[in-house]
Parts: sequence; C-alpha cells; structure tokens
Amino acid sequence: AAAVIRVERAQQKVKERCDKQASIIEELKKGELVLVFKASQENSKSHKLSPKWKEPFVIHKIQTKGVFKLRTLDENIIKTPINRKLLKRYYVRKN
Repeated sequence: AAAVIRVERAQQKVKERCDKQASIIEELKKGELVLVFKASQENSKSHKLSPKWKEPFVIHKIQTKGVFKLRTLDENIIKTPINRKLLKRYYVRKN
C-alpha cells in the first residue's frame, strides 16, 4: 500500500513538471521577437565575455511541439529549425 502511494506521488510530480513545460512552450506565438542562445559558445572559455544570445529573430512558423522556424528582421527565413529551449522572448526597449 505504501509503495502504491509513493508511485502515485511520483507520477503526480512528473505530470506537474510536464504541464509546466507545456505552458512554457505555448507562450511563444508566430510573429513574436525572440533571441537564440549561442550553444556553440557555451563551454568555450575564449568567448567568456561575448554575448550569449544572437540578434532578435521573428517566429516564422511553429512546427511540432517545441520546434520553431525563424526569420530575420529583413524577412530571410532560417533553414534550421530551433528548439524552444534555445529561445527566449525579446523585449523592445521604449526610450
């Protein structure tokens, strides 16, 4: 009986984590501005002080769950699809 309770609690925690992750994925919409993480520089010491995020891109198309096609601000579509984990919303400053 105690094992069943532990399994149910563990399953509930997994469900909560999955639901939280799903809500993160849904927050980005077509047409929004995003930054792309420079994963190639993540472990490089020579790029320690350089920016970790690439210029703003526009979400061109949402493919499968968590995969996005992007385009540059001058309308060039990026061929490589990008995973949601490498994106963050870009906020335009109001001066």
